[in-house]
Amino acid sequence: MEETKNQQLSVDDDNMTDFDKMLFYFKECLEETFQVSFEYETQWVYTSSTGGWRNCLEKASRIYCPKVFKLYEELDWVQSDLFDNWLIDCALALELCKPMDEDPDR
Repeated sequence: MEETKNQQLSVDDDNMTDFDKMLFYFKECLEETFQVSFEYETQWVYTSSTGGWRNCLEKASRIYCPKVFKLYEELDWVQSDLFDNWLIDCALALELCKPMDEDPDR
């Protein structure tokens, strides 16, 4: 993974799973919806559990991974908050965002 770490990823990348593509598109949708950069975990945390977050997750999931949103809709509010946190952890693991402690505006 080190050799691809600094390369710009795109949804069309053949090495990405459908889940990876969903998260990548989810980030694009979040940035478009909230009109801010989601470069840092901070923005992910602050917007999770909002209506805009849900709408973006639904949009991205329906295109790339429909079972994700189907599951999300079946969760109660505590479970959905935990699921939101898991999505943020996935975004960090895929390096779609930088950790909150690196955010200079935090």
